[in-house]
Order: sequence, then structure tokens, then C-alpha cells
Amino acid sequence: MRARTCLQAPAEAPRAQGETRPPRVTGCEPAVRHLTRGSLRLRDRAISLTRNVPIGRVSVDTTGPVVDSTSRRSELAEATSAMDRFVRRTNALVAAHVKVRGLTLEQWQILDCIVRNEKIPMTDLASAVFMPAASVTRAVDKLVANALVYRQAAMNDRRRVLVRASRRGEDLRDDLVDELAHFYGSAYEVLGEAERSQLIKLARQL
Repeated sequence: MRARTCLQAPAEAPRAQGETRPPRVTGCEPAVRHLTRGSLRLRDRAISLTRNVPIGRVSVDTTGPVVDSTSRRSELAEATSAMDRFVRRTNALVAAHVKVRGLTLEQWQILDCIVRNEKIPMTDLASAVFMPAASVTRAVDKLVANALVYRQAAMNDRRRVLVRASRRGEDLRDDLVDELAHFYGSAYEVLGEAERSQLIKLARQL
């Protein structure tokens, strides 16, 4: 039987006359004196549930089979890689299409985001399109030069810069959405209607 190791309590400093001694807590005594009996029971139950769980395996159902978490992680990594390849291939085709209308892929994504939000702060725009702030600034500068968007100061804070789409920018975005709708339909034609609906639902959850 393994001997239980105790931590030595630190030496106590001299106490002033009349000072009461605080409750002593050592390394062998859990500092849980403030817990209620119900909390202690919950703690003991949690310990008992986790004590016998093998490392590297996870039980989804206590009455069912044990699933190897390593295999599950490998499947998720493979699925993520497949989605990344699909998105890259799709974006390459979209980039070729919007280039004809005078936009880069990044400018199109930013213009689409601005129109959908009506007006958006520059700081939020970078987060929304997952691009570095410097790249977003350059793209917005180009869109402003082409009269597709414009900047304006926020009413409640003149230091805060908002970006809005012009009428020309809105029209171009709407035209491209219609043109790309057919393209996206072709890209997902291998999926049935139910599978498309499920994919959309899952994508919105991620």
C-alpha cells in the first residue's frame, strides 16, 4: 500500500496577544471546509466517474461501446481537409468570375459583407471577413476609388469610421449574387436536396 505523503505546513509567525489561531490547513487536508455536504457529494461523484476512464478513449454512452477518440480526431481532420480543398477550389472559380467585373476575390467578399450589414465599422469588417486589418484597408481604398463604397464617421463617435455601400456598389453586388447563384448550384449538384439542407444547417453551426 502506497504511503501517503503529507506536505509540511509552513512555520507560523508569532501571534500578537489575544490573536486567535486560524484553522490549520496542511497538504493532507483538502481546503474544502467552506463546501456544503451536497457540494462534497458532487465532488466525490465526479472523482469516482473520472478515476477509471482510460486515457485516450471517450465513452459516449455508458451502456454502449467505447469510441476511440484518436480515430474520431483523424476523421475530423480528414473532413476538415476535404472542406478546405473544396472551398479553395470554389474560391478560385469565384475569383475568376468576379475578376471580369473588376474585383478581386477579397474585394468581392468585403463588398458582399458591407452590403449585407448596410454599414459596418472598419474594425468589425476585418473580423467578419477573416482578413488582416491592413489588407481590408487596402481593399476598401480600392472600392472607394471605384465609387462602390464610402466611409463616414459614426454619429455618436466621430473617431469611429463606418463603411457603407453606394448604390453602384449595391447593384454590382446584387448582380454578382444572381450570377454566382447558378454557379454555386452547379458546385453542389452532387448533393440531394435533403443533403444540401443538412449541409447548410451544419455550416451555420460551425
